[in-house]
Amino acid sequence: MPLTLEILVGQVFAFFIGGFETSSCTMSYALYEMAKNTHIQEKAREEIQQCMVKHDNEITHEALRDMQYLKSVLQETLRKYPIVPLMTRICRRTCKIKTTNNARITIKKDTMMLIPIYGVQHNPDIYPHPEQFVPERFNEENNARQDPCTFLTFGAGPKTCIGELLGRMQMLLGLALLLSEFKFSVCEKTPKELTFDPENTFLLYVKDGIQLKVEKLNSRPYHRGIINATMEFLEGIEEVSDRTPETIDEVGCEVLLPAAQSRIDETLVLPYGRSCYTDGSKLEDGVGLEVYIENPGTKIYFRLPDQNTVLQVKSRASFENFFTASKLMAITTRTWSLIQYVDISLRVQFSLIPSIMVWILTFVLLLVSTLAGIYLRYSQRQKFWNRQNVETVGLLEFIQKVKNDHLFLVVDKIYQELRAEDIPCKVVESLLNTTVILRDHNAIKEVLTSQFENFPDRGFYMNHRDPLLVNLSRFHYDIWKAMRLKLTPAFSPAKMKYIFPTMAEVGDHFVQVLQQQIFRGEDIVDMHDICKRFSMDVIGTVAFGIECNSLKNPQAEFKLQGEKALLQHFRTFVDQFAEKYSWLMHFINFKYHSQDSIRFFTHIVQETLAYRERENIKRNDFMDLLIECRNVEAENKNENHLMSLEMLVGQVFIFFVGGYESNAAALSQALFELSRNTEIQEKARQEVMQVKSEHGNKITYESLKSLKYIKQIVLETLRKYPIAPALMRYCRHTAILNTSTGPITLPKDTTVMIPVYSIHNNPDFYPNPQEFCPERFDEAEEAGRPPHTFLTFGDGPRNCIASGFGKMELLFGLATLLSKFRFSVSPKTPRQVEFKKNVRYLASVENGIYLRVENL
Repeated sequence: MPLTLEILVGQVFAFFIGGFETSSCTMSYALYEMAKNTHIQEKAREEIQQCMVKHDNEITHEALRDMQYLKSVLQETLRKYPIVPLMTRICRRTCKIKTTNNARITIKKDTMMLIPIYGVQHNPDIYPHPEQFVPERFNEENNARQDPCTFLTFGAGPKTCIGELLGRMQMLLGLALLLSEFKFSVCEKTPKELTFDPENTFLLYVKDGIQLKVEKLNSRPYHRGIINATMEFLEGIEEVSDRTPETIDEVGCEVLLPAAQSRIDETLVLPYGRSCYTDGSKLEDGVGLEVYIENPGTKIYFRLPDQNTVLQVKSRASFENFFTASKLMAITTRTWSLIQYVDISLRVQFSLIPSIMVWILTFVLLLVSTLAGIYLRYSQRQKFWNRQNVETVGLLEFIQKVKNDHLFLVVDKIYQELRAEDIPCKVVESLLNTTVILRDHNAIKEVLTSQFENFPDRGFYMNHRDPLLVNLSRFHYDIWKAMRLKLTPAFSPAKMKYIFPTMAEVGDHFVQVLQQQIFRGEDIVDMHDICKRFSMDVIGTVAFGIECNSLKNPQAEFKLQGEKALLQHFRTFVDQFAEKYSWLMHFINFKYHSQDSIRFFTHIVQETLAYRERENIKRNDFMDLLIECRNVEAENKNENHLMSLEMLVGQVFIFFVGGYESNAAALSQALFELSRNTEIQEKARQEVMQVKSEHGNKITYESLKSLKYIKQIVLETLRKYPIAPALMRYCRHTAILNTSTGPITLPKDTTVMIPVYSIHNNPDFYPNPQEFCPERFDEAEEAGRPPHTFLTFGDGPRNCIASGFGKMELLFGLATLLSKFRFSVSPKTPRQVEFKKNVRYLASVENGIYLRVENL
């Protein structure tokens, strides 16, 4: 089996799963038992202190090997609290097994064998008094007599836990570090017996935590051991009693004896306790080493103040060795006039050891495995495409281009190259994802329609814990199909007629605000900004059932929150990675939107639902249609209740996402083109005036059907400026696309990019594509073009469900403005519309569209 990226990621993830909760639980269980059995804790701490002195006051790998009693404590913890209390094995073929009473049992193929680890390790025949915590069960003598299949925490046999040694080292290290610095004891909140979570059937996981009293040790736990160890291995040490210094000079962490004062019997104290940190704290009583210099350079005495033991070091070499072994630094002159204590901050050093020995190891393993897997996958995919004679785009080259230009313009250049060379597609093979840019029109048709079952999803990431992502555009096919069926009636022509009066009220406010601005002499208007405010108020009223008032107040909270959430929503490259590795993103609970945005929109929907249901209010809007849909589900007891609160929030929010920037941009871009093409503007205005006169001098829902030229203007605007310049489809199954040059195989999990902007500007479909020509969309012209050449609203089963609403808003907005105002270019009008480079999925207008606006 090849070592694929998926296998590498799986192994690293299993390493995390196997060592995270298991190690932390076991360490807490060990501390719990030692808090209840203080004699065990003290014995373990004494061993740790001795080992630290022996190993230069550091907890090294060699020091851990010497901590035999601590190993017994850990082993007894693993026995009493096996983190995985059950072990399973599947019988791959029928066999017979022999029991202890020599009976034979036949086990059939595919039978699951359940081995109760907890029961085995609590069997009094194997471990007498199993509920007692007795580390001595696992001393060397008992270990030699133990049957290996009576201790099964790490499994047994060929399929035992491969990470056992690392797990043991991690837990020993953690316990040694904690016991060397802290004392653990029971408190009022400490449970008498541990209660395990019954819902966690796989792990022995304590339900309500383990509360212990933790105290910092009053002095360095190993200072007494340093003296004892020094007596054993330093040469030239003699024990002297009844020696009293003439003077004692205590000066904190630094002692300076000038050369002129190097008298016999000079005495100083080297602090060796908690107060030794250079924080200005006082030297505690009974903590420290007294140093007597009887004859500088020849005799030096050390005494621990709370003991009657004095150590005499005869030689300078022994003196230096002593300080080296004790982690002290002696800076000496020829007359021993200067001795300085240097604090090495052992507490800080110890706290870094777990990161160095465990987390860095995990990180390095993850990094190396991931990089190796990425490189392996990348090289395999390159060979795969080479075998099919499919060209690939250099990743670094593509990234550099995207940095300097908008994504859709970069893709358009690739499309034009493909078109010139008659090549069906090109592949952008990134380190983690494969994207195929399609040019061949037959292949595009297959992706959107005839092979829809292979490309049913858009490849967008979805997390149910981020309600703003739980929407129709991001659903996978199974959920999407059911939800699409439920929501389609909400966008029928009858429902659009039902919603139209609500939109018309916002249109009246739109006209009033623009007239007031002109009255103030502000006739040069950023039409993109004011169209965004119009679109925001329409969405707020129709979708959320609230009056945003952003037309009157550009800093309205709904507008600010909506724009912030919109920027969070579109993450081109993150989407591709997150969808492919959704299991990882769900595990870390990766969300697109901030908690502030989630709370804001969820609160609005909750308040609106509660108010309408309480007051029985109908407002002729999208929210009413969703409430009606939910109520129908509630009445149908046999149907799955898919319309949860999160889904309501998600559907309303995607209605905002799909209709805010897109409609505002299209409306302002249409006005931009009309201001540059005055004859088209006049022709459109005449049609509007004619239709209004036929419908009571109003723009009604019925009158929109008669605005055929206005509709052509809208469609031509959407052709020239598609708000979503590319369609994404995700290949769920390996598929073969038939192109003009032959079949091409697309592997599973490939992202397909259909360059909408490039298709709309292809002269084979639209001659002179840069010209603004509404007549392209009269009935005769449309009939002569091949299908799937106008993709602003997508195509096939997964086209935009709200395309009817979007067209209605644009027709109404454009007709309303043309009936009241005349638009022309101004000195601030851009030569061409500019787009934001940092917004990848949308052709979002940058720097505004300033036009001169006059009342008719």
